[in-house]
Amino acid sequence: FITVFGNGSDLEEVEFQTYNADLNEVLFTDNTVEFEPNQIIGNLEEPFVFEARYLGIGDTGYIPDVFSLEQNYPNPFNPVTTIAYGLPEAVDVNITVYNIRGQRVATLVDKSQEAGYYFTQWNSLNDSGNMLATGVYIYRIQAGDFIQTRKLVILK
Repeated sequence: FITVFGNGSDLEEVEFQTYNADLNEVLFTDNTVEFEPNQIIGNLEEPFVFEARYLGIGDTGYIPDVFSLEQNYPNPFNPVTTIAYGLPEAVDVNITVYNIRGQRVATLVDKSQEAGYYFTQWNSLNDSGNMLATGVYIYRIQAGDFIQTRKLVILK
């Protein structure tokens, strides 16, 4: 049984962490509860269960060890795809899409971001708002000194 006391306002979100003393590690717990005075959650027959695991890609608070640019998915796609990337430190990030001739067609991200793992979606539109043709395109990330490119395919 766990008792949680609060001295703030009602409906504040309570987050939980699980600590493994044998390994001296904190595990990620995706459980949150809105605090309400005198609230009881779970009982002996139906307990409130904490699901603790190691923090992973896509979890809030996940900080990668190295810069990364993941392969977009789905690929090929029509008309929307998702691109994931990881930043181990705060940095200016630019993600740009180029056609096969090397001409810039779309800028997806152009801003400073804190360390973490991010997702951006692209809807096959160029910077002018026009739908791009079927074909192979290159997307490129520049985050500080880190630069990486990958191919994607629009298939209609």
